[in-house]
Amino acid sequence: MMEVLELLMAGSGRSKGSARSAGRKAAKLALDRVQLAAGHPPKPFRLAAERILKEQGKDQIAKKGRGRGDKQKLHHVLLQAHRAAFEAGIDAELSQEWEASNERLQQWSRRRLQEEGLALFDLKAEPAGALFSDRIFRFAMARRGEPMPEHAMSQGDIILLSQARPGESSLEGIVVDSSAKWMRVAVSASTAPHIRGGPWRLDLYADTVSSERCRQALHAFSQPQPELTPGQIQLRRVLLGAGLPQGLDLPSASRQAPSWALGNAARTILKPAFASLAKILEAGKLNRSQGEAIRAALGQTLTLWQGPPGTGKTRTLAHFLAVAKGMLPRGSIIACAASNVAVDNLVTALDALGVHVVRVGQPVKVAEALRGCTLEALVLQHPAGKAAADLRAKAALEKGTTGRIAFEQAMRLEEQATGAVLQSADVVASTCVGAGDPRLEGKTFRLCCLDEASQAVEPAALVPLLKGCEAALMVGDACQLPPTVISSQAEEAELKVSMFERLQAAGLVPLLLDIQYRMHPAIAAFPSRTFYRGALLSHPTPADRPAPAGFSWPKAHKPVAFVQSNGPERRTGTQGDIAAAASLANNTEARLVATIVSRLMAADPHLTSGAGIGVITPYSGQVTELRAQLQSIQTTAGPLADGALEVKTVDGFQGREKEVIVFSAVRCNVGRSVGFLADSRRLNVALTRAKRGLIVIGDGRTLSADIVWCKWLNWVKKEGLSI
Repeated sequence: MMEVLELLMAGSGRSKGSARSAGRKAAKLALDRVQLAAGHPPKPFRLAAERILKEQGKDQIAKKGRGRGDKQKLHHVLLQAHRAAFEAGIDAELSQEWEASNERLQQWSRRRLQEEGLALFDLKAEPAGALFSDRIFRFAMARRGEPMPEHAMSQGDIILLSQARPGESSLEGIVVDSSAKWMRVAVSASTAPHIRGGPWRLDLYADTVSSERCRQALHAFSQPQPELTPGQIQLRRVLLGAGLPQGLDLPSASRQAPSWALGNAARTILKPAFASLAKILEAGKLNRSQGEAIRAALGQTLTLWQGPPGTGKTRTLAHFLAVAKGMLPRGSIIACAASNVAVDNLVTALDALGVHVVRVGQPVKVAEALRGCTLEALVLQHPAGKAAADLRAKAALEKGTTGRIAFEQAMRLEEQATGAVLQSADVVASTCVGAGDPRLEGKTFRLCCLDEASQAVEPAALVPLLKGCEAALMVGDACQLPPTVISSQAEEAELKVSMFERLQAAGLVPLLLDIQYRMHPAIAAFPSRTFYRGALLSHPTPADRPAPAGFSWPKAHKPVAFVQSNGPERRTGTQGDIAAAASLANNTEARLVATIVSRLMAADPHLTSGAGIGVITPYSGQVTELRAQLQSIQTTAGPLADGALEVKTVDGFQGREKEVIVFSAVRCNVGRSVGFLADSRRLNVALTRAKRGLIVIGDGRTLSADIVWCKWLNWVKKEGLSI
């Protein structure tokens, strides 16, 4: 550290040229130090630090100084660089979302919007009840019973509702759920009276709340905060990877105990926790690697777990939280994930273990079965919440001062009930950006757990981590898909590099959950060897995962198959549309998929259930093509039931599993271009969703142009699994 700062601070008596040279050397050495101190951060982070150091170098050329103050200055530089780099990425992403939304609304043709599934037209609306303070409307086609067109809208999406052109008296709503024939949408009570008549149009829209909360978290992380406790400061410095205690590297600093596990507390708090863990292990509820991961996380400032596909990471995290809640007062733990689905999965697992969870977030985005544990539902059950509801009803009937006073009293009672409910929780659960909910403002959580940590952009991960936390556990897998980023500028800013991945690159080695419970051993063999260095072991035996009937498996005891298809890919979109080439499809592969799926379902009626078959593909254009081909499938009981067969992109299927997966690779071209199939993480996800059977359809000549695909195709050939 000192050699960098001495160059920055030295230079009195030198010529201007010499000073500039010293400044350049200082910046270069400082950049090297940034890479070491901040753990090989994303390139924009490093460049921002270099710019700041250069500017500060100019100001400090004639000054001398050394010691603690200099270290603090460099630490401050890193914080400012962190904010500058990630803020640029967040701004670029929001700008792209707005531009895309406005372009669609103003320029796209109705035909293209329908083909891309980004708008629905000619819908009728009817009231469908209420969800706490929101009103629910059911939208369907004007002709009763007519199926809705395929669309890209899903639970939690923000949409615009309009009867004229969007933007002209448009209303805002949130998708509650949908089926093949209807969609339910939640709107505010003030919006509800405006929804009458028809026809209605629904458009997918941009979300600004997430980016604003991310920006606030970046600002809070970069600013000096004298009120922070030593434990909070320690965690923040470990998260940055800089300003660590003298003589400690990042792994050593991360292993330091949080404040509640120091001194005598280690005996009074950790010992009972370890005893609880021992009982769980004795009962056979966890395997060895899961138990070791929990034990480490109970007494460390920061712990990373790597959870490969099927290793039970969410269940393991739930057991960790069930043990950890005994170490801290109620209301002290927050558990988050990048998506609402992942949060709901964790809440379900915690509820099964008897952990009292309060789910924070818009109830419309929460699974229906879990809405009873939402903050809104629990506040209504609290005495102060019940009184507040009565006062609100009274305020609605009163006018003038009386109504206003009743409304203000109701708000105070609601705040009181909210505080009491949150304080009673063993665990508060939300999405990462949901942790920025105004109702959590000022609330302190000493322990933060992040599931799907490798899928959260770093600014989003900071939102819960900065709520007074002194220790953190991140669960993820950098070998699977990274955060979703749509802006090329945001991608250049390396917003796709999650905090989990950055810290891992800095030398913080994750604890591996090493036994998978999902896949037939033959399905797991290639991913284990290629992505996890052979360390991923299989618990299921071939007898546990018999090959499904209805398909001619090359080897019945190894239910993996590659089906060669020579049909060319095609661009999707409307002819003459400048941006029509937004995706790809392959009609030949789609027809093959339909044939294979129909035979599988005919041979095994159990596969017609929702857990039976999943059809996945890298391209949204192929999703549309596949759904069109699969609509004609008939089962032994007649037409395929709604929801019995899922067709999604690979990215939309991460974290999911099915008995059988049929994968359409799409790419087949003379130039052997594979596009974003070259991302090995996408291939890993595609190959690890199936429990009993995996069928991959594609053109081997094109796919083999990519090094990892080539390895898989060679493995398939060697094992005799090609058709």
